[in-house]
Amino acid sequence: GQQQTLQAPIIVQEIHSIIAALPTGKLPGLDGLSNQYYKTYSRTLGPHLQNSFQAMLPAGAALSEMLMAHIATLPKPGKLPNRAQNLRPISLLNTDILADIMLTIVYDDQ
Repeated sequence: GQQQTLQAPIIVQEIHSIIAALPTGKLPGLDGLSNQYYKTYSRTLGPHLQNSFQAMLPAGAALSEMLMAHIATLPKPGKLPNRAQNLRPISLLNTDILADIMLTIVYDDQ
């Protein structure tokens, strides 16, 4: 059932497909790796990401660094940045290819 599905091997082609669908033009997260980086080096990174993800899934582990965000503030249009209510927070997240793979695994099992 579900346990077998979650233990099914991750296929490199799944990783390549997810990377190909990543939007570009976004700022990178704390790891400094943009979606464009993943797209540019997809063929090289695919097998390494596969090995990493495959090692994490059975233990239910995810590196805490993968779950971290950098929160920055930007002034709202036409507002001075001298008051908190004039600022808009944004979160810069690391590209989460593993989350997209998990969605694919769970969706395919439904």
